[in-house]
Amino acid sequence: MIVFITGPMFSSKSKRIEEYYNAASYNSKDNILVFKPEKDTRDQSFIVPRSGKKIKAILINDLLQIKDYITDKTTDIFIDEINFFENIPENKKLLTSKFFLEREKRINKIILLLEYLNYQKGINIFLAGLDLNSERKPFGIAPYLISIATSIDRLNARCTRCNAAATHTNYKGIKDVEVIVGSDEYEALCPKHWFEAQEAKDKDFINNIIKG
Repeated sequence: MIVFITGPMFSSKSKRIEEYYNAASYNSKDNILVFKPEKDTRDQSFIVPRSGKKIKAILINDLLQIKDYITDKTTDIFIDEINFFENIPENKKLLTSKFFLEREKRINKIILLLEYLNYQKGINIFLAGLDLNSERKPFGIAPYLISIATSIDRLNARCTRCNAAATHTNYKGIKDVEVIVGSDEYEALCPKHWFEAQEAKDKDFINNIIKG
């Protein structure tokens, strides 16, 4: 199976990883591989759920690197913060047709690699991360990998303003780059309060959506 765990920030995605990891490692941890992106500087080389339990992870900067660690005994692969892979660079000079063609080829290779490992080698794949960023834009490679998941765990947090189910992540300030690693700068909101938060930052936010 290919499981994708997603939801806004503070929706306990790491806790869900821990649950799957505990089930997979019931007999042994030796056949399990855990990865996270190098650019996620929180908690160093560990996944740390709210329970406080630390799960040791291998730091990588390219998803294709996982093949270098796989053995004939590998049974399960966990990859956290999947949204930090294949991000669009902020430097607009890098956004050439060549860049997008190469990115498309890499993503295709990643998709085929994960499907091969699951369908042909019988390795269970567990992916976790945001599918959309705080501006509701597709986040890195996540939307592509959701499309090949055989199971999607879509989690909710609690809205910090009304305690309703939160499905959106809000950046409290004004962003000038897409990827800002951290948690203090963000909050989980229900859709109603997310739209209100965007209007508070930009009074023309709704008009720009409606009028295009």
